[in-house]
Amino acid sequence: QLLADVDGEVCRSYGVLHDKEIDGRKKTCILRSTFIIDRKGHLKHALYGVSPRGHAADVLDLIRRGGKCR
Repeated sequence: QLLADVDGEVCRSYGVLHDKEIDGRKKTCILRSTFIIDRKGHLKHALYGVSPRGHAADVLDLIRRGGKCR
């Protein structure tokens, strides 16, 4: 399932919002991240600062291996 976080509440609770200065102005940005949550609602994996290239394959491999949470 996907989540629409229009108020930013979930982003704040997962720690993915950060301030960045662009052209002398402070702007709030989102750190590209992936969270894998099991069917019981437990966080199994937290991946921060991910790159879109090859990420889906990396996530699938992580799940198949049963890798440890970062």
